Amino acid sequence: MAFSIKSLKKAIPLLTVLLVGGIIVVVVAVSKPKPQPQEVEVLPRLVRVADAQPMDQEVYVSSQGTVNSRVAITLEPQVSGRIVFVSPNFVSGGFFKEGDVLVRIDPRDWELNVVRAEARVAEAQQNLARVEAEAEHARGEWAQLGNGKEASPLVLHEPQLKEARAQLRSAQADLEDARLDLERTEIKAPFEGRIKTRSGDVGQVVSVGETLAEIFATDLVEVRLPLADRDIALLNLPYEAADMHDYEQPKVTFSAVVGGQINHWTGSIVRTEGVFDATSRVLYVVAQVKDPYKVDPLRNTVPLSVGLFVDASITGKTYEHIIQIPRPALRQDGNVLVVDRESKIHIRPAEIIQTTRDYAMVRFDIRDGERVCISPFDAATENMQVAVIGDENSEESTLARGVAS
Repeated sequence: MAFSIKSLKKAIPLLTVLLVGGIIVVVVAVSKPKPQPQEVEVLPRLVRVADAQPMDQEVYVSSQGTVNSRVAITLEPQVSGRIVFVSPNFVSGGFFKEGDVLVRIDPRDWELNVVRAEARVAEAQQNLARVEAEAEHARGEWAQLGNGKEASPLVLHEPQLKEARAQLRSAQADLEDARLDLERTEIKAPFEGRIKTRSGDVGQVVSVGETLAEIFATDLVEVRLPLADRDIALLNLPYEAADMHDYEQPKVTFSAVVGGQINHWTGSIVRTEGVFDATSRVLYVVAQVKDPYKVDPLRNTVPLSVGLFVDASITGKTYEHIIQIPRPALRQDGNVLVVDRESKIHIRPAEIIQTTRDYAMVRFDIRDGERVCISPFDAATENMQVAVIGDENSEESTLARGVAS
């Protein structure tokens, strides 16, 4: 019992300190002033805007393709023999005019054939003259001795005349054939063009049908351009061959990098192929460029060579009251956000004419003083207050610029 009293006496100071501390905490907690509620200021959303003005605009459709020659053929001899001459331009890449002699085959054998054919014609002419004289003599004798009876064709030498005339025509045909073969010893260019590859040369013996060169025309080139269905609606295209001359051909601007510089050429759509590709589901149109090898020193244009891969921009229809906006301004739901003079958001449905990677051409209702919001804005609501970046007349924007800075 003495031990318990002694321990209690030692604990009294500690308990006293704890009790006093608890009283102080309670007093402080009770006497602490209550916090007053404060209003939280919500800053408007920062947005960027762009001016938008409806106007009449042409649309442009992009495509790509490879330059092809309009006419490409293989040059082949129609008579056999040894080559005795080739043109200096008869080289890969060489240019030639229509009618230029590109290759000449030894003509001597064919000249002899002409001489022989001429001799046969002369012989047939002599034979015909003799038979005509005999027939004339026979008709005279029968008139004197026939007693008014009708003479048989054989007596009047009519079969002999037919045979002689047929022999003359045959000899004349042989002569014409021999002259034609002689003319074919000179292989002439059928059109103005260029040589792609060549294989014949002086001294070579060639046969009928043997390939001497591959040539192509240079008066114009063609480019096949694939168009998706959404692009076709933007263009004025002919679908019938008869329509080709009854409409204004859409203009095409081609571009390609050649020699480290971008070059441009101008052409036009001349026809459609009329059949959709079964695999890609595109329709091919054909564009032509005239004088593709004519260089314009003022524009620093290089020739539009066959085989070059080019980008194409096709001039399409003209649409009225079109607004061109940056691509981010068109929302995924097809709406456009506009900001009025009081910096409030309005949601407007848009009629989409054309979209590209960089811009969209649309129609929508835009009023005086409204601008298009080009900032990403997924949670926009009608009449929502925003702060326009760069708008000096907006108090909210002044505050926003301070926060943004």
